[in-house]
Order: sequence, then structure tokens, then C-alpha cells
Amino acid sequence: MPDDHFCPDCGHSTAPDDQFCRRCGAALGEQPDAAGHKRRRGPVVIAVLALVACAGAATAVLAAGGVLGGDEDPADRALVDPRAALRAQLAAPFQKQMDIRDEFFAAEREYRAAMRSARRTLREYRRADRDYKAELKQISDEFADEFDECTRFNIPCPDPDYPEPPKVPSFKEQIKDLKRSAKQLSALQATASSLQPPERLASLQAQLVTAVTMLRETAEHNADVLSEAIEEPEYEAAGQLDKGKLETLRNQDMPSVRALNAGALEIVRDLGLDLSRYDLPGGRDIDTKDSSQDV
Repeated sequence: MPDDHFCPDCGHSTAPDDQFCRRCGAALGEQPDAAGHKRRRGPVVIAVLALVACAGAATAVLAAGGVLGGDEDPADRALVDPRAALRAQLAAPFQKQMDIRDEFFAAEREYRAAMRSARRTLREYRRADRDYKAELKQISDEFADEFDECTRFNIPCPDPDYPEPPKVPSFKEQIKDLKRSAKQLSALQATASSLQPPERLASLQAQLVTAVTMLRETAEHNADVLSEAIEEPEYEAAGQLDKGKLETLRNQDMPSVRALNAGALEIVRDLGLDLSRYDLPGGRDIDTKDSSQDV
């Protein structure tokens, strides 16, 4: 039966060929056959134990700080995602621009509703005017011979039942809505122009100001055209419509809006933002009645 050996420090049983205690790490060297003799720890053992203790303390500190598991430190995230620092710098000013963009599309929806109403009313009037003229022609053709005879032979002329000409529309409500949109856009233009964004967002600001300015000018112009092209009816008269003037009605300047959408979309992608949070092509569409999804 082999001799029993014990650690001189902790008394734990050891094998004859063990150089260090498996429980406390103390150096064993030449062991006596019985326990009870204590041996001082050598400097190497003390150093090893100190390193183990330091490593455990460091691990606890890192775990408490969120480095090992849990939330990442912002500096570590920046190393993993180099766009993190750029997002931190641009997130707030970019959101201001996007808020103004949302207001722009709200004003655009009101503008487009007014123009749809005006064009629908104009189409209805033109259709009624065509029907009126077609009926006049039909009557003239039907009574052409009788009118010819009464003219040549001095006999009573026929008296057909002529239709009433359609009255020109007033467009008062549409003009009021267009002017209100133009006023909103004017205030929005001033707000957008006053922004002082970082250099990376300067191009987007220029696109925003351009889109707002173009729509404001279009709304003001179309309100003036509708006001000036219509001579409203008085008494029994049908009123007058300046068709040439109406031909100058403008369509919305879509290139400036598409440039704005493309610029905002580029920023979202460059910063690695969640596209589903934004009213942009490929993201969420707040309202289908505006051009926020056009590219």
C-alpha cells in the first residue's frame, strides 16, 4: 500500500509524483509521509495565485461594465459599426429635416386635392359646353332649310327651343385652398432655409428648400390663373372663360420632389437607419395621395 502524502499547507491528500497541490496550488517538493508539516509558499506560487486573483477581479469588472455579455460599450460598438459615430452626430439634425419633409407632403396633399377638384370642375364645364354646342349644331342643321326659306322669301322663321349655355364655374373654394397651401409652404420654406445642418446634410437641405419653393410658386401661380381666367356670370349671363389663360396652369414640379426623396433615402442607407420608420420608397407610406414614394 503506497505511502500517504498530504499538502503541507491545506492538508489535502496528494500523489507521490505531484509537484503542486491540486486544491490550493502550493509547491510540494519533497513531501514527508505524514501530514502536519507546513511549508512556506515559494515566490512563484505566490505570483501565480496573484495573477489568478487579478484575472478574476478584472473579469468581474468587465462583466459589471457590460463588456462581457449584456449591453455593449458605445466605443466598442463604434469599432464594430463605424457608422455609429456618424449616426450619433447626424441623427437629430436629420430628423428635423425629415419632420419638415413630412409637413411638406401634408401641404402637398392639400394642394393636390385643390387641383384635382379644380380640374374636375373644369372638365365638367368643358363637357357641358361641348354638349351645348353640339345641340346648337343639331338644331341649326335640322332647321337649315326653313331658315334659308324665311331669309329668301320673307316668311316667318322657325323658333326652335334652344338650350341654355352652361355657366362658368367660380373655383372659389379651390382658389382658397390653393392660397392656404401656398401660405403653409411659404412658412415651411423659411423654416427649412433657417436650418444649419452638418455638411453631410447640406445637400438634403438644398433639395428640401427647392421642393418647397417650387410647390409654393406653383400653388400661387395656379390660384392666380383660376382667379383671372374666370369672369363669373351675372344675372342671366353664363359668364366667360379665358381658355388661353387656363392653358397656363402648371403641373407640380416632380423632379425636385424625386430628388428630395432620393437624397433622404441615401442618408438613411448611409447611416444604417431602419427604413421602415420613414415615409420613403421601400419604407412605410403614410398617405398614398402624396408623392413621398416617387423616385
